[in-house]
Amino acid sequence: MITRPQHVQHAIAPVLETERLRLRMPRYEDFAHRLAFLAADRAKWEGGPFTDEQAWRIFASEVGQWPLMGFGPFSIDDRTTGEYLGEVGIYQPEGYPEPELGWFVTEAAEGRGIAAEGARAVMGWAAATFGWDHIDNYIDPGNDRSIALGLRLGGRKVDAPGADPTDVVIRHDLTRLTGTPEFSCENSRPVTLAGTPVLETERLILRAPRQGDFEPCAEFLMSERARFVGGPLTRPLAWRAIGHLTGHWVHRGFGMFIFSTKEAPDVPLGMAGPWFPEGWPEHEMGWTVWSPEAEGKGYAFEAAGAARDWAIRRLGWTDMVSYIAPDNLRSIALACRLGAVLDPAARPIPGDTPCLVYRHPAPEARQ
Repeated sequence: MITRPQHVQHAIAPVLETERLRLRMPRYEDFAHRLAFLAADRAKWEGGPFTDEQAWRIFASEVGQWPLMGFGPFSIDDRTTGEYLGEVGIYQPEGYPEPELGWFVTEAAEGRGIAAEGARAVMGWAAATFGWDHIDNYIDPGNDRSIALGLRLGGRKVDAPGADPTDVVIRHDLTRLTGTPEFSCENSRPVTLAGTPVLETERLILRAPRQGDFEPCAEFLMSERARFVGGPLTRPLAWRAIGHLTGHWVHRGFGMFIFSTKEAPDVPLGMAGPWFPEGWPEHEMGWTVWSPEAEGKGYAFEAAGAARDWAIRRLGWTDMVSYIAPDNLRSIALACRLGAVLDPAARPIPGDTPCLVYRHPAPEARQ
């Protein structure tokens, strides 16, 4: 039986150790390794190669699963040398029928049994932690090496849905894990968005993302109202987006605040805050109103102003911009109301989508 961990708010990312390996929470420094894989032809079985921006979104959204769901990817290190060897973990973006066991290793680590050793540790941890009786691999039918590894780990091919209709699904019976555990488990500090700041304005509460934000965010991102931020998106891509928001906090230590009114603190209305994905030319102050009922009430202005003040005070940001689609007249008006001015000489964000760059006034200019 597979059940998602209930009420995950303060997820623990354990440190697993095997004979040769140390499995730990991914950190920002691992992105270069993940990018080297995702940008190469070796990522073709995962839909790649990917651009740098796409790779960052995948990397951030996957680690965002830890606070949102209670499981996610582990980075693999050599216990003796500290060398980064790859990644193994449990993944369940929107659209996956069940949690999936997945892996990749660096080219230098291939052929050494690293993925198998890490996967056995994760299976043992999942069985002990969640009480699951099985876990699946979803593998492209052309990926012979991963199929062979799944079978070598004791899995069997089953007729069950995968992430894609053509996937080979290999099921591992976790009730048959016997003998001495394949790992020792050391609980590290909680990987949690507790401890992140909570800001208050006259009417609003601003906080970091949490599990219940997905549906309101997805409703916005899947609608025509999201056209200025790359939408409308499919539901799986909307899940990637909320994972990216959460993972950004994990990797950067800051990110978009979700705002709600003090009268209805559990009803998220939108987001506003400091934003700096990999590849962004400059620090950005961004905002989006998810709920159509919240538009025209000054909430985004109030939230963005509070978030900007926090970024100046706590992050030391003295120079920031907002990247805005040329047709997004409401956001342009809000940027101007915040005192930002158009900067034609500034570099736009990567990609082919046109955008204007509005530069916010330096702190001393707003005194």
